[in-house]
Amino acid sequence: MEKVVNTKKRAWVALTDTIQKILPDITQEQLQPQNSLRMLGANSMDRAEIIISVMETLDLKLPLSYFSEEKNLGELADLLDTQLHIMERNKK
Repeated sequence: MEKVVNTKKRAWVALTDTIQKILPDITQEQLQPQNSLRMLGANSMDRAEIIISVMETLDLKLPLSYFSEEKNLGELADLLDTQLHIMERNKK
């Protein structure tokens, strides 16, 4: 169970840290699971940069199209968490 919490937390921290680096005016209070990148004011280039940077941070290799549907931050973190689980399972 600890691994589940750890990958979910890793995904959330990587996502929110990256958002704050690329969109420095975003406050911690705005980083809520129900908010989307678009709601936070990220344009298409910002969104692509955030996703690419998060994937690099987490050492994930996925096509950007995997993230093409508008998702809120919670859903993005869940997608990243799922991919981290797949990556860990494939390492065994």
